[in-house]
Amino acid sequence: MAASDAARALLMHPHGQALLRLLLLPSTFAHADRLQARWPQQVRAQFDAAPALAGLMHRHASAPWRAADAAVPAPSDLADPLLPLATLPPPRFGRLVLWTGIAVLAPAIRRVIERDAVARLRAQLGDDGLHFARFGTEPASAADGSTTDLADAAAACTDAGEAVCALAFQQAGSPLVRAAALRLSPRASARAGSLASWGIGHAGQATALALAVLDRLEPQWRSSFPVAA
Repeated sequence: MAASDAARALLMHPHGQALLRLLLLPSTFAHADRLQARWPQQVRAQFDAAPALAGLMHRHASAPWRAADAAVPAPSDLADPLLPLATLPPPRFGRLVLWTGIAVLAPAIRRVIERDAVARLRAQLGDDGLHFARFGTEPASAADGSTTDLADAAAACTDAGEAVCALAFQQAGSPLVRAAALRLSPRASARAGSLASWGIGHAGQATALALAVLDRLEPQWRSSFPVAA
């Protein structure tokens, strides 16, 4: 298939518009901390109150990121494993990050048995998140999590989930690497090195874990993308 035909097929995909937004207006997917550096929250709130102005803001905010990727070829492979992760709409992507972190820290979460501590975990992760940690996922490694600080479990799981996604988004050869990385906080890449202690040492493992969690949370979304051979 010619590159132009492949790109056309990609954009005609049911989620092609999400991909188009990611490529043309990456600021609409960018992590809040990355946007804050360009457009403080107070300014964004004023723009968000007027849809036409919000579009103008995102075109302006996205321009430097698009320029940095000007030499990167457009995605042309529907089976790119980063595609379903990179294009997942923002609110749902946040849940994916949290639950991916829950999968990583599941051994530590399962060690918590004291009633008040369990109640705090339930308040932070939700009933479904706590159930997922205890019964819905295989531990990512043999680490027992005995030294993991779960005082702020939601933050710890989010950090771990971002680290997994940051490592996954280093997948060699994917044209989505840079655009996808904008979805994570600026600190996410530095955290990726800590995953080795949890048995996650390379991008392939991280991608497989994130996709497994996506299968659990968003089976319809995931099933609309072909699986790489």
